[in-house]
Amino acid sequence: MIYLGSGALDTEKPFALTDNAFARANLAGSSPTAAGCEVSNIIGPQTFDYWQPASPAYNIFGVLPAPETFDTICVAAHNLSTHGGDLYFTTSPDLASAYTSVFTLSAATLAANGPDAIAYLFAPRTVQRFYFYSPGAVAIAPQIGVAMLGLRTVFPGWVQPPYVQAPDAETLDLKTASTLGGHYIDGSVRRKALAQDVQFSPLARSFVDGDLRAFGKHYNSGKPFFWGGSALNMPQDVGYVWRSGGELRPALMDGGKYASVKMGVAGYDA
Repeated sequence: MIYLGSGALDTEKPFALTDNAFARANLAGSSPTAAGCEVSNIIGPQTFDYWQPASPAYNIFGVLPAPETFDTICVAAHNLSTHGGDLYFTTSPDLASAYTSVFTLSAATLAANGPDAIAYLFAPRTVQRFYFYSPGAVAIAPQIGVAMLGLRTVFPGWVQPPYVQAPDAETLDLKTASTLGGHYIDGSVRRKALAQDVQFSPLARSFVDGDLRAFGKHYNSGKPFFWGGSALNMPQDVGYVWRSGGELRPALMDGGKYASVKMGVAGYDA
């Protein structure tokens, strides 16, 4: 689910979050339950390992070498829907100023979201320190597989058919059911994932020759990112995804003023 904070910009258009300040920050968090469950696991890119603190009331602190500007935080591969505590995110613009709230997501809101990815878009703010925590005295320790904080890339074009939203993009690779004498025996899922084809309306060359180049290098190398088709119009459409298929190759059109861009993505499915 995508949640919108007051003052969030460009909320109608598609976006990708490729940057991750968690990876650049001096990161500390509540003690893990065991070796292999450290807070550094949230940096990713893999989803199979988790940070799992010993205490259900948890916190993550991050301090960056210098202030940066961010407008998006995303989380995937988590159990926050069953954890039972509220989630808070606050930031400070430097090493001395007080923390101010970015958002609070209630336990009820997280429960309604289920295990799906979470994205919160907020007004751009300068950040050097951040604090991600849940103070609730609840019974279940959280698990967080991937968290990303950064400045998203906004695509100045709309997604086009046959685009489908993340909840409808689930793919199930089935082991064919076997039969004996016409009786049903069994069937099993061998692989579950997200798969989407993304075709944009024509994109201006200023974007294609600028921000899309940086995104294309990230995409073409197969690195994961968070993707949303339109935070305002498709709030359920957010996923932790990576390249599927060929390279990102903008095809020029209209005398070189615009370009046709399409990409395929596969992603994590809870």
